[in-house]
Amino acid sequence: VWTFDQLQGLLDVLVNVRMTVVKLENGGLWVHNPVAPTGELMRMLEPLVDEHGPVKHIVVGSAAIEHKIYSGPFSKKFPSADVWLPPKNWSFPVDVPLERYVPYYPLGSPKTLPEDTASGVGSVPWQAEIEHSVLQVGGSSLRGFSDPWFVDTAFFHKKSKTLLVTDVVLHVSEDPPPVNAIDPEPLLVRGMERPDAMLPNTREARSMGWGKTVLFGLLFQPAAVDVKIDPANVNKSFLDGFTWDPSWRDGFANLCAKPLFVPPILQVLAFPRRRDEVKRWAQGVAQWDFERIIPSHLDGPIDAGPKEFAAAIDAALTTDPRAFFGEDIEPLLAVDKLSRDLKSLEEPRPLTDATPIKYFVKPAPAPAEEASAVEVA
Repeated sequence: VWTFDQLQGLLDVLVNVRMTVVKLENGGLWVHNPVAPTGELMRMLEPLVDEHGPVKHIVVGSAAIEHKIYSGPFSKKFPSADVWLPPKNWSFPVDVPLERYVPYYPLGSPKTLPEDTASGVGSVPWQAEIEHSVLQVGGSSLRGFSDPWFVDTAFFHKKSKTLLVTDVVLHVSEDPPPVNAIDPEPLLVRGMERPDAMLPNTREARSMGWGKTVLFGLLFQPAAVDVKIDPANVNKSFLDGFTWDPSWRDGFANLCAKPLFVPPILQVLAFPRRRDEVKRWAQGVAQWDFERIIPSHLDGPIDAGPKEFAAAIDAALTTDPRAFFGEDIEPLLAVDKLSRDLKSLEEPRPLTDATPIKYFVKPAPAPAEEASAVEVA
């Protein structure tokens, strides 16, 4: 299993987006959430293709545009590969089937992932090696409150005991992912405590920039920052017109302390609408015997198994977001209230069964049989 990270973002708020490649037992490669097929990426993939065979399957696990948009250009580099998209895949603000505006798909693609491999309804060529289950949540007026606005897929690669997801669970560390530090300038700009206070290129400064990037990326308007835009110098203001209260460190430390967490936007806006469906999906995923998780953002691989995964989903379904994320969550809660006032999102639904998610536990090793010697006359 190999991972490849690129950067996505705006105005020096740059986060990593990750593609994962898995070697198939009978030769060839399986690609999860392809990133932009740059010359650099193609050169990195070349030795894998030479050693293990061609890309056979390009699999998009999410409906989010940043993960599916490169599936067309990537498939153009591997025209013999099949492209797989999740069910009920759609686009916003205009719902146009992806294959219409991405004209690069090979003949016969894209194909649609079955909703899971456990039910026996539909099949995929790799299901003996990689199981999967699709999560669909979050009724919206854009879809007539029927089809979901959030779609993610969990894939379980049995041989390496690895769980692959897109956005549903994350982990963040104090230090940025390596791809963010190749050119540290965006981190140093974002790390400034006040305008015109550029930081030196040190580990501490890069960590400061990463912490504030994460707070912006996950919580949109952290409570500790004051943004002032000077109309006479808009470009500069958007880059460094930020003054931070030292309390931002507490917000970032709170995120780093969590072994695994559901992103705030899902915990506030998506999961509450379909709590029972989320729990059923998570309970199925938690029955897989995985030892690490690779999401498509922030840290990865993460040393975590079914117990940690179940705990993260349980917390998202049952914990008050204020208690979990602190005052940084208030802007998202305001969006949630507005969406309910406007009836653009359906009303939250309580859990029918609030007992903790059941998860896979490795069987205890059998006790060693005691040997005894018997003298035979």
